[in-house]
Amino acid sequence: VELFREKLAGLLVPTSSGHGSVDLILSECHKTFGLKMLVERLGINPDQCVAFGDGGNDIEMLEYCGLSYEMDNATEAVKQV
Repeated sequence: VELFREKLAGLLVPTSSGHGSVDLILSECHKTFGLKMLVERLGINPDQCVAFGDGGNDIEMLEYCGLSYEMDNATEAVKQV
C-alpha cells in the first residue's frame, strides 16, 4: 500500500480492503462521500449514523459516523479507530 501511496499521490488513494487486496479510490469518492450525500438528503447528522467495518477502506466511514464498530477480523488500523 505504501508503494502505491507514493506512486499515486494526488491521483488515487490506495487502501487495504482487508482481504489481502488493495483498493484504489478516487479522492472524495469513498464510502464517507456516499454517507455525506445520504445524511444531507435525509436531513440528519453523522451522529445518527452507525458504521461497521473491517478494512482500511472503512476507516473514513468509521470516523465519520456517530457510532462505529469493528468486525472481529478487522485490521489493526481499523481497531485503532
